[in-house]
Amino acid sequence: MVRTLLAIVLANTLVAGPLWAVDYDKIERSIVKEPMYRTGKPEYALLVFGPEARHRIWIVADGDTIYLDRNRDGDLTKADERFENGNDHRNIEFSEPDGKTRYVITRLRVDRDSDMKRPTSALVWIEIHGPLDYQQYSFPELGTSPGEAPVVHFHGPLTIGPCTSNGKVPPDTVLTTGDKPGELQAFVGTISERHKCWVAVVSHTSPTVCSFADGVRPKLTIEFPQQDPNAPPITEQYSLDEFC
Repeated sequence: MVRTLLAIVLANTLVAGPLWAVDYDKIERSIVKEPMYRTGKPEYALLVFGPEARHRIWIVADGDTIYLDRNRDGDLTKADERFENGNDHRNIEFSEPDGKTRYVITRLRVDRDSDMKRPTSALVWIEIHGPLDYQQYSFPELGTSPGEAPVVHFHGPLTIGPCTSNGKVPPDTVLTTGDKPGELQAFVGTISERHKCWVAVVSHTSPTVCSFADGVRPKLTIEFPQQDPNAPPITEQYSLDEFC
């Protein structure tokens, strides 16, 4: 339960000031140059980075081969941008122009359903290093063209939402009153259902290791409504210094 709450309050920990707005419809989706794809059926995802989504990196899956636009110039034909679906595309790093924030792609993998009943998806795991170090991950479903590619926004505006299954809240996700405690699982991240964007913040790197530095823990403020609708809510604050 504490682990869930840890994820819920990260928005207040990671974002200072009001959230910024990003119009994903205005993001340029063209690719300057593409290779000759072996399968003839490439699948696409567009990674964007930073508060204003200025950095763009295309991922293209061609069977078991992954193309990654690591220098962000829209040209996927460079020899060092073609990878087999293994470990040789890990730890790819780049920085914001001001040098205050840098990103490291630590994991990139493409998964296909053996029965071809579900769309091809990718696992993308990113480390963000700056005023606060943290990690994010996403499992985007790849599109069959650049125009159909999901926009996957890392280090973007954060919001809180319930954990979903195939984009839907499970029917048994409810909060109840009474003396029997309930649990609401949620995550914090960057979400745009229309653009197929789902990026979550990592709260722990193993069952026993928190992903934040020693001494850095979020605090949770909860407002409990009273039975009298005209009475002010009861406010309590909790320090999330443990997790399960």
